[in-house]
Amino acid sequence: MLYAGKQLQHAGTGNAAAAVHNQLLRSDIIYWLDRSHNNEYENDFLDLVDDFVLYLNKTCYTGSIGYEFHYAL
Repeated sequence: MLYAGKQLQHAGTGNAAAAVHNQLLRSDIIYWLDRSHNNEYENDFLDLVDDFVLYLNKTCYTGSIGYEFHYAL
């Protein structure tokens, strides 16, 4: 559905401020998971990750404050 709907974008290296799109390095197309999509399945997954991060921070003192996930093709 994401592919057919042309919602995937070419992957790059770097960050949003300095992204480089070099298909010799990365030829995949991606779709970032984000709560703003209001997708119940993505949000369920991100809820599980939030719980896991809290668990890690409480039990292992990791200090994790963020994460990123995406689909890739």
